[in-house]
Amino acid sequence: MPVTRFFIALILPHEVKKRIQEIQKELAPLFSPQTHWINAKNLHLTLAFLGDRKPEEIATISQILQDLAPKTSSLVLKPHYLKNFGSVLGIKMLSKKSQKLYQNLVNAFQKAKILYRESHKFTPHITIARLKTRPLKKVKKNIRFPAFKLEEIALVKSTLFSKGAKYDVIHNYSCKRTIRQS
Repeated sequence: MPVTRFFIALILPHEVKKRIQEIQKELAPLFSPQTHWINAKNLHLTLAFLGDRKPEEIATISQILQDLAPKTSSLVLKPHYLKNFGSVLGIKMLSKKSQKLYQNLVNAFQKAKILYRESHKFTPHITIARLKTRPLKKVKKNIRFPAFKLEEIALVKSTLFSKGAKYDVIHNYSCKRTIRQS
């Protein structure tokens, strides 16, 4: 039986997904064959993992995003380094604006009485692989590709199947204001 969960994500531009695929191909020989490399269509930056939610909560969360997005500047993210977060291999991003957006989202949840608790500190990153076996040592490698702009926030439904997750964007919310690089 598939499991359905929800999350809020920043949508990556096509050219960024393409560059990440190149990085994945370069890295693949260095990792176990059981490593699950994330498909380009599923690459994103998670702002908030929501888990299982009732339909009325999803409606409220959708309204929060609809209100928040137009007040949000597009974000410029700078890839910093590759790092493993336990069994996740991700590209850590530099972006103070994403931290602010995350905090605005948490504040809006509190105001709307939406229960939300993250098990760890928000660290802007793009998951590029799930590791079946933990590396013998922490992975940390500089990643070089240009900074890029994100202009969409999405509410996403994740359906877990035995062979992996299927993501369906419920709605995209466009960030209207533009800003200088963070």
